[in-house]
Amino acid sequence: MGLLMLEKFEGGCQLPGTSPAEIAACEAKLKIILPAEIKAFLSASNGFNGEVGQGYLVLWSGGTLRG
Repeated sequence: MGLLMLEKFEGGCQLPGTSPAEIAACEAKLKIILPAEIKAFLSASNGFNGEVGQGYLVLWSGGTLRG
């Protein structure tokens, strides 16, 4: 999903986005490198919680991923 699509889901976005330092801490904790698309999403919205189509979507925040 492109960042322009975030406008369609504005009600569920968790603003402000995650800082680069928080994203790096999340990657270090999980011992992975997040895809660029996920990093871009987290930078724009620190997670998501809302209706999408006929369902409900929850995308965890950077802080939740770090544990």
